[in-house]
Amino acid sequence: MAGWREQWDRLNRWQGLVEMSGTVPRSDKGSSEHYLDELYAFCEAALHMRDWLAADTTSGVTWEAADKVIQQVPLRVAASIAIGSKHHVIKNTGYHGDAQVASQSVFVHVGAGTRLLWAIDAGGRTWDALLLVRDCREAWRAFLAGRGLL
Repeated sequence: MAGWREQWDRLNRWQGLVEMSGTVPRSDKGSSEHYLDELYAFCEAALHMRDWLAADTTSGVTWEAADKVIQQVPLRVAASIAIGSKHHVIKNTGYHGDAQVASQSVFVHVGAGTRLLWAIDAGGRTWDALLLVRDCREAWRAFLAGRGLL
């Protein structure tokens, strides 16, 4: 496996697909579940960025430092979505155990495809999934830039 940059690039590719689903009509997938899978994959990539940074000794990032990034609220929500999509139930993670994709809005553009937006409920708050994804990516970008890695 390559270093942490491989995971950073993966996170950015998933973010781009989620972004596209919410802003540009798409018709490249068979159903809305495929687009929802992209949101789940982004959340998983955002959570696993911590693991990749801590495991790659060239990053100079400790597990503790990377875990502090995950404790930021947008990433805690994404981590909960990632864990829930993998295990179905979130137990004793320190994240938002009640996080879930609560609703999906579909905008049909006849002849062009659909745009999809999701709302995520977590911690007594509803999050716009597109904004959450942007905030998560920015949290990692700021951390990496602050360490001179980007």
